[in-house]
Amino acid sequence: MQARNSRNAQGIDVSHWQGTIDWKKVAAAGISFVFIKATQNSIDNNFLDYVKGAKAAGLLVGAYHYVDDSVINADLARAAAQTFYKAIQAAGGVGTFDLPPVMDYESNKSKLSKATITVVAKAF
Repeated sequence: MQARNSRNAQGIDVSHWQGTIDWKKVAAAGISFVFIKATQNSIDNNFLDYVKGAKAAGLLVGAYHYVDDSVINADLARAAAQTFYKAIQAAGGVGTFDLPPVMDYESNKSKLSKATITVVAKAF
């Protein structure tokens, strides 16, 4: 992995947990891109407002889906992907975004096997 460096592009990821965000202040701090949580089990309450605000501040914007521990098989993964798709469409479609859509899969409290995690990720 590339070492952190002040010359690298600086980005953040946000969700409803950050509350109200002053996007102009974020941009002025040297942040050039943001990944915004679009969905988990539903559309994030702040997703659409965050997309509009970040775009208006001139930031590059991407969206992500957080795969939580309730997604334990391919059918549930496909349903989660549909929720993510609907959020992307609600924001204006994939062309609204500057960065590719991302799947954030970081927890395994359900203790899924590596093979099942792979099935879930591929189904998504």
